[in-house]
Amino acid sequence: MTPLTAPVQLGPHLYILYSEYPHHDSGNAYLITGRYPTLIDCGSQHAFPYLVRNLAQTGLAIRDLTQIIATHGDYDHVQGYHDLRREHPYIRLHIHRNDWPSVQECDPYRNGSYIYNRALEPIAAESCLPLEQDEIIAAGDTTLQVHHTPGHTEGSVCLLGEIDGHRVLFAGDTVGGGMRSLD
Repeated sequence: MTPLTAPVQLGPHLYILYSEYPHHDSGNAYLITGRYPTLIDCGSQHAFPYLVRNLAQTGLAIRDLTQIIATHGDYDHVQGYHDLRREHPYIRLHIHRNDWPSVQECDPYRNGSYIYNRALEPIAAESCLPLEQDEIIAAGDTTLQVHHTPGHTEGSVCLLGEIDGHRVLFAGDTVGGGMRSLD
């Protein structure tokens, strides 16, 4: 399948910005628009040009984003952060503390980069903000509640909120993302 050629609008304030399933080497990326434009997962560097193009089609630019929230620390969900950070030096990555070693120490078996035969570039600790169980995060014009759901990775989270009158769950790879051992 080829990457999306345009964002898919799921509601007035919710878009799929990037999707390529079965993916080459990047997970889906979602955008919540409103007062605090928020990106849920940012894919890999492979997704970056498509993500930028599709973001522009929503009327936003990288510098308009207030934050990126990672559902987990795997390569295909966070590697694109570096490209985003080059364009927006102050943007931070919200990620559960249990996945900080995946993105900071970059063990390829912990962050899944071995699957793609590529290395994850380390993400500096000062770029990461910890997500905690039951934390409430402002996103768009709503809030999302963090649910720690270890399994796919030790720091996997699901984000639950109401967007445009609908309850929405961002599950990352908790559902349908393949299986692997945490041993």
